[in-house]
Amino acid sequence: MKKTHRLTLHRKTKQADDFNPDDETTTQVAEVYASIETKGGNESDTAGGQTSKPTVTITTRWGVSIADIDPSWWGTRTNPATGAAIRYNFTATRNVDERNRMIEIEAIQTDG
Repeated sequence: MKKTHRLTLHRKTKQADDFNPDDETTTQVAEVYASIETKGGNESDTAGGQTSKPTVTITTRWGVSIADIDPSWWGTRTNPATGAAIRYNFTATRNVDERNRMIEIEAIQTDG
């Protein structure tokens, strides 16, 4: 399985201070190469037309920086054809073979 897509992983972190106790910021955690395989999806009608949300499986190497990955994280990459940003909202993660070598991430593609 070739990892041909460069994916940037993000997560929300809370930085409490005296003025704003629930301040959330976005932290870029890592850039990884991954394989992205479309599994299915759904379409819905909205006021502006139709939107589709494909479900994908992202497979990448396990690493210390992403060892605690969970569904609160998300990934982004650039669509090479249009230059638009594609966002993947993670829904589930799985340590393949539980040997800390590969991680599978189930996600929903929301943009691009």
